[in-house]
Amino acid sequence: MTLELQPQQMSASRLQRQDQVLVELARHKSLHQGNFTTALEDILAATARTLEVERASVWLYSADRSRIDCLDLYERSPDRHSQGLELWSSLYPGYFKTLEQARTIAAHNALQDSRTKEFLRSYLTPLGITSMLDAPIWLGGQMVGVLCNEHIGSPREWTLEEQQFAASISDLLSLAMEARDRQQAREALQASQDRLQSFFMATFETVVIHDQGRIIDANVAAETLFGYTTTELIGMLATELAAPESRLMIRQRMQQADDQPYEAKGVRKDGSTFMAELSGKTIIYQGRPLRVVGVRDITERKQAEAELKLSLQRERLLGEIAQRIRRSLNLQEILDTTVSEVRQLLQADQVLIGFINVVNQFPQAQVMAESNSPDWPVDSALVFNHPSYLLTIVDHCHQGKVKVINNVAEVASELERQYLSHCQVQACLEVPIALINERESSVSGADCESCQSFGVLIADQCSHPRQWQPSEIELLEKLATQVAIAIRQAELYQKLTALNANLEHQVEERTAQLQQNMQELQEINTLKEAFSHAVSHDLRTPVMGTLLVLNNLLHPAGQCHPSAQDSSIAVPRKILERMIESSNRQLNLIDSLLDAHISDAGGMVLHREPTAIAQVVAQTITDLDPLLAKNQATLSSMMPANLPLVDIDPHQLRRVYENLITNALKHNPPGLQLTLNASLESNELVCIVQDDGIGISQSQAEHLFDLYFQGANTRHLTGIGLGLYLCRQVIQAHGGQIGVNSQPGAGATFWFTLPLSESSSAVSP
Repeated sequence: MTLELQPQQMSASRLQRQDQVLVELARHKSLHQGNFTTALEDILAATARTLEVERASVWLYSADRSRIDCLDLYERSPDRHSQGLELWSSLYPGYFKTLEQARTIAAHNALQDSRTKEFLRSYLTPLGITSMLDAPIWLGGQMVGVLCNEHIGSPREWTLEEQQFAASISDLLSLAMEARDRQQAREALQASQDRLQSFFMATFETVVIHDQGRIIDANVAAETLFGYTTTELIGMLATELAAPESRLMIRQRMQQADDQPYEAKGVRKDGSTFMAELSGKTIIYQGRPLRVVGVRDITERKQAEAELKLSLQRERLLGEIAQRIRRSLNLQEILDTTVSEVRQLLQADQVLIGFINVVNQFPQAQVMAESNSPDWPVDSALVFNHPSYLLTIVDHCHQGKVKVINNVAEVASELERQYLSHCQVQACLEVPIALINERESSVSGADCESCQSFGVLIADQCSHPRQWQPSEIELLEKLATQVAIAIRQAELYQKLTALNANLEHQVEERTAQLQQNMQELQEINTLKEAFSHAVSHDLRTPVMGTLLVLNNLLHPAGQCHPSAQDSSIAVPRKILERMIESSNRQLNLIDSLLDAHISDAGGMVLHREPTAIAQVVAQTITDLDPLLAKNQATLSSMMPANLPLVDIDPHQLRRVYENLITNALKHNPPGLQLTLNASLESNELVCIVQDDGIGISQSQAEHLFDLYFQGANTRHLTGIGLGLYLCRQVIQAHGGQIGVNSQPGAGATFWFTLPLSESSSAVSP
């Protein structure tokens, strides 16, 4: 369950982090104050950290567009900025051609990608770059540069979220460049104003001198500005040089002794008008007090101010919509607000956002949001549901191009011209919305392979033809990108909601299944424990009875010497001894079986006490002397005398040594050489039981300590394969490990470890 959740959680976490970075960068003061260098460094550093790439850089075209120059390169590991590199377009024609056409270049393997492999020898290989994610930077309707994100190491797959993030960063860079240009325009405008003011105080650019409103003198600059000769100007009323709507204000200012500049609309001899700034001052001219007026043409300044104001409005709109997208998951609210604010900003008659599903080459459209001027209530259903018109939109969406119609009367297609005219549309803009995921067709039963979905943002002018400006087109393109982000965000939220609901259902089912399995397992353990006790009880009773009878037969009451034989015993003594030996073996097997199952069910119980390991070995050797003699085996104890006491259960440890030694005797021919040893390593005691027997294969060694396991060469042996399993249980209960090192024909070395406590400093006697 955790593994299924992780990719979605990671994806949602990355998207949230990217959104947060974009919002923080959009609010950055340096971005809006025109401090482009600081903004660029901050944007590149944030991009490199967010995408986890080594290099992030911005490259701008040269004046002749023959190359791109690195404006700033940020390297994440050394946290370093640099610049000065250049790439010539003639050397990499495929890459530069793709830049003009693609929203992003996501080269998962840049060394093999046809769009980027031109850089293989000169750029990628020397720098160790394996993956590239580039996004063109557009400004004023022209591609002016590129944002490059370069990954070093193993090639990586760029996700759709990362590609969209890179595209958003390129849009942010466009905004930063616009802010830089505006700041430069402000500074230039301020410098111009200061220069003109200084010039005005010294000489005046255009000077008109009048007496109570009648002109008595003018300089040459006045002739250029107004189109009159100086002779024509002398004797004219000053108000005749003003547009009718400004004359009253000028007469009022003549009546005042105010020297503050003011603005009015001037009129030239040819009837053309211009905006002027007037500055008046009373002087003594030709022996009498007259009014000298400086006139400056500020038409360009007013236009720049108007453009600056409009640019700020566009920037505000983009910023607000971007923030609204990050704050809200209500797609309809975002779309409604977008069309309403765009219509007001562009002063258009209609703005709408729609989706077109093309099923088997038949387009069907749906208007998602629209805003109409009260003076032109255009029927959106009529505008957006004509199949032929929709196909023209689909064609432009396929190509990713903006369709600009300044005058419907000039449209080449007669069908389209007649249709738009019928809908009262005289000019329009159609901007495709890049849908990141192909939307499902709304037509029931449609073949998904024959379905295509497109989004489009349309602005219509119905009152008159309109010359759409590059800045307006660029605004709609950026808004289309934001709308695409909103759609993607809403789709991801819907998918995540559905996934969470499905996962909750799966968790409930899995929990119920696990509870049922636990209950069944408890029942099985209960039955197994009951079975073990029942079998042990039923087997022990007859065996113990048999032993009692056999012992009485072998040692009758009243006989003091074991060699005495009762004539009433019909069974030979050797047979009785064998029967006793067999019964003892059965009891040992039953005890081992019971111990194994008790340790499985509740864990082995140890009775620990400080013990000298050498004493345990000595007692074990003494007990096994008859068995060693019977098998003609030789056992050598190499146990050091200075080993520390260990906190163990001596009875259980003797069982380990007994099982290891008897196991070696059972599985090897007579004459076996056995060696016992022990040593201190780190904070544990390592004990060794080594023999020179026939050895063990690797396949047998892997399962030697499993429950009920018997080797391939044990057909002639009795037993149920519990000895070595119990050894492992005992050693693990002590906190140690047990194992074997062996090869066929090279003997076997069994080893086990016993942890030493920190206080184990005593040395065994």
